[in-house]
Amino acid sequence: MRMKTVRDLLLQALENLENKSFKKFKNKLNDWDIEEEYARIPRGPLEVADPEDVADLIRRYYMDSYSVKVTVAVLEAINENREAEELEKAWKTVNCCTTKREDQGATSRGEQSKREDQGATSRVEQSKREDQGATSRGEQPEREDQGSTSRGEQSKREEQGATSRGEQSKREDQGATSRGDQSKREDQGATSRDQEHFVDRHRAQLIQRVHLLGQVLDDLLQNKLLTYEGYNTVLSMKPSQQQMRELYRYMSSWGNKDKDKFLQSLKTHYAPLIKTLE
Repeated sequence: MRMKTVRDLLLQALENLENKSFKKFKNKLNDWDIEEEYARIPRGPLEVADPEDVADLIRRYYMDSYSVKVTVAVLEAINENREAEELEKAWKTVNCCTTKREDQGATSRGEQSKREDQGATSRVEQSKREDQGATSRGEQPEREDQGSTSRGEQSKREEQGATSRGEQSKREDQGATSRGDQSKREDQGATSRDQEHFVDRHRAQLIQRVHLLGQVLDDLLQNKLLTYEGYNTVLSMKPSQQQMRELYRYMSSWGNKDKDKFLQSLKTHYAPLIKTLE
C-alpha cells in the first residue's frame, strides 16, 4: 500500500470542504500572517485555483511541515476544526513513518560505508607491501645508471655543438610564431563571442519582447534559481521590461547550467520568439 504524501493529505482536507468553505479558505490563506522566511501566495493564481492547484501552491511555497502547519491554522480560523484535526493526525502518522524509514536507511548506509572502509584499509596495506618490494628491486638499476653517466657526458658535449646551430633556426621560428599569435588571438576573440550563452547574447531582444513573466518566474522558483524574496521583487517591477532587467541582475551570478534552465522555460512559454532568435 502506497504511503500518502503531504500533497495527498492537503488535497484530502481541501476536497472535504464545501464550496463556500473552500472559498473562505482561499481568502483566509491569502491574508494569513506568514513567517518571515516564506512568501505569501499571490492572490491571482489562488483565486482561480481548484483544490488540486491550491494543494500544489501550498506545497510549492511552504514545503512539507510548514504546509501542514499553515493549512491546519487556516482551517481552524474558518471553523473547520474537524478537518484541521484530521489533517494534523494524518500528518503525525506520515511524518513518523517517514522519519523511521530514513533512520533505517541511514543505518544500512552506515554499515555499507564501514565495510567499504575496511576493504580500503586492506588494499592500502597490500599496496604498501608492494611498494616496499619495488624499492629493493630499484636499488640495482640505480647503480647501473651511475655507470652510464660518464657515457652521457660525451653525448652532452656533442649536443651543445648542435644547439648553437639550432639557435639561429629558433630565432627565425620565433618571428613566425609572433605573427601566428596575433592570428590566434583574433580567432579566440571570435570563439568567445560564439560561446556566449544564448540568453546573454540576446539580452536586449529578450528584455524588449518577453512580457507576462509569471509562468517563467514560477519555473525559476521551482528550480531554486530565485528565492521567494527575489520572486516577489521581480514580480513587483513595472513595466515588463523593468522586470526582465531586474531578472538579469539576479542572473549575473548564474552559471551556464542555470541559464540553460531559464532558456528551457522561455522555450516552453515563448517558443515562437526563441525560434526566431535562434
